[in-house]
Amino acid sequence: MSLMKSMDYTRTEQDRNENPKFWSMRSKVGQMPYEAPDQFSFFRPDYMPPGGLMMAALTSPESEVLTMSQTIGLTSGFFSLIRNGLNDLSGGFGRGVFGGSSYYKNQWNGGSILKAGEYYKSVGYLNHSPGSSAEDSVNDIATLLTSGRLSQQSKDVLIEAYNTALAKYTGGKAQDYAWREILQLATTTPEFHANNLPRMTGDTRTATPFTDASDDPYKAIVVLYLFGGLDSYNLLIPHSSCGDLYDSYVQERGSVRLKPHQMNLVIDATSSEQPCDKFVVHHKAPNFKQIYDDGEGIFLANTGHLDRKVTKDNWRQETGTDLFSHTSLEKEHYVVDAFQEKDGTGILGRLLDVFEDNGFSVGPNGINGDSLMLGGDPSRSRTVDVIPGSGIPSFTRQKFDGHDSDIEEIKSTIMKLNTASEPQNSLYADYWSQNLVDTCFKSASLRNML
Repeated sequence: MSLMKSMDYTRTEQDRNENPKFWSMRSKVGQMPYEAPDQFSFFRPDYMPPGGLMMAALTSPESEVLTMSQTIGLTSGFFSLIRNGLNDLSGGFGRGVFGGSSYYKNQWNGGSILKAGEYYKSVGYLNHSPGSSAEDSVNDIATLLTSGRLSQQSKDVLIEAYNTALAKYTGGKAQDYAWREILQLATTTPEFHANNLPRMTGDTRTATPFTDASDDPYKAIVVLYLFGGLDSYNLLIPHSSCGDLYDSYVQERGSVRLKPHQMNLVIDATSSEQPCDKFVVHHKAPNFKQIYDDGEGIFLANTGHLDRKVTKDNWRQETGTDLFSHTSLEKEHYVVDAFQEKDGTGILGRLLDVFEDNGFSVGPNGINGDSLMLGGDPSRSRTVDVIPGSGIPSFTRQKFDGHDSDIEEIKSTIMKLNTASEPQNSLYADYWSQNLVDTCFKSASLRNML
């Protein structure tokens, strides 16, 4: 919205025919009004990314949705908006007008390709007029998009990019294309994404490498976290032959207990140290029983956040957590740190720390999100590679005068705009730059691997 407002967003005649204007934004950038996944919003208010921000105890809630997929979605959306206005072209934030493909001028596939600055299939476009020179145009961007934060180093890079584009394109569109080029590049800068002042050395920023493979056989710990309500006291219950424990279950659960005809999924617990030789699995969870019977799974009973017995009269004084808050207890499942000895870390992250200390090569991956569960010792700066469930997206940009991608032509310029940080650099700016550089490197590498 800041980009649209600053660059004088103007509606086209197609605007009245399309509602809503933005489309599938949660999958593209991670959040959008009326698209929250639940009542707890898109990210945790106390989220701290691993690395410098966590070591400085600085929260950055929105960084939780700044994954590989959303970084590409955000950048692609900006590039598309600047090239052809608000539509679905090349990952645009909008949707196609009147059906068909937004790559073409006419309603259905066919005809000539839409070039930059053609808005036949858009509901609006950026109407700000560029300056008369490279310097004027860059100064406009510095004022309108970064409130003057754009460093002289970044200005010089953009001026060079403007002049290069001006020489590359011929005819009456050269100046227009050069303007769009530097406007797209400006949306990749840390000055645009962070409100404090970045300080960069000018040295090439190094992408975070993948973990080197070791000679040990590969093993994976896969955690499937089922988000939602689960009445655990009715998932695994004492069998009716278990005397006092079963009687206690019946008394405590009352009318919501399982009825005798629902207690047919019995498992053998004779090899355990539990007080019952038999337990019952909820009749609507037969797969859990099958996994247990096949020797591929176990039930961890009597586990949770409480480290001591409490009553309704003293639980507030005896525990450090709101026991009746969904989000608080969800976090406790992620960290498993009742005594708060390793603040900011997760149970799986600490497990990986131990493996790493013992010479193992480790690498955490998240599917569709970066879970607090995977956070290890922040001083290690080990990153979590977040892979979309739908596959690895492409980091791309459509040519101004054609259909093909020319992202490789501007990657080096993007790197120059996101160079290494000075020690006193903004941690938020540094996080954006490192995340963008990692996304450029890892998205291509992962696509080749998979």
